Amino acid sequence: MKNTKKIIIFGYGDLGSRVAAIHDSKQLEVYGVSRNPSKEAHNVFRWDWNSEQAFPDELLEISWDSAVLILKPTSFDEAGYHQGYCDGLTKLIAKTTQAKFQKAIFISSTRVYGSQQNPINGNTIPNPEDFRGKKLLEGEGIAKDYFGERLVVMRFSGLYTDKPNFLKIAPQSSLQTLQSLNANRISRNDAARLIAKVCLDSSISDISLICSDPTVNYKNYFERKFPEYRFSDSFDYKEQGKIFSTEALFRLP
Repeated sequence: MKNTKKIIIFGYGDLGSRVAAIHDSKQLEVYGVSRNPSKEAHNVFRWDWNSEQAFPDELLEISWDSAVLILKPTSFDEAGYHQGYCDGLTKLIAKTTQAKFQKAIFISSTRVYGSQQNPINGNTIPNPEDFRGKKLLEGEGIAKDYFGERLVVMRFSGLYTDKPNFLKIAPQSSLQTLQSLNANRISRNDAARLIAKVCLDSSISDISLICSDPTVNYKNYFERKFPEYRFSDSFDYKEQGKIFSTEALFRLP
């Protein structure tokens, strides 16, 4: 393709396929690499960087504008997170040292901020409180050590498929406990469009981006939706949760 940017997505799956499918991707030539691709697709290769297999020669010969790293835990305990985001990334890097990546994009999570008090902005230092956040932050560090100024870290809030489900935030017959008073999330389609935006914009590098819709406060939402009821009669919550400064969010126009 003429005047297109070549990108390779490691951990190609639902999110990667959305990057390949959106309108912006007409300016991108997307290749996918997956340890276990769900189906055969154009430019999608099976390669397990945790195995003894070498990086495919046909991919090694391409000069990549961006490498997108969408890693996953191998299991949902601490060992699985370490293997997926730390050991796995270290092995992937070691096996692609001969590859030409102008930019690397590491997909992380706003979990690295923990539940520290608000508002969180672009200068807020991550402070993860559980092993998931800690292993993601460790993975960010491994990527930063290798890629340096070529790295962009994209920290996504919880991904939803179509639209956020607020149906549960309605008057209840008994007191319900929410994990958090504040909710942060982003649609999968918007997440894919943001990845494409970073791939297309050569000026975006050496930065960590907070990728989320504006924070939703459940109490405020409830009181607007059901003014005749009291939020405290239906809900309590375990923690305040994060609030992101709107100005700090990396969002679509």
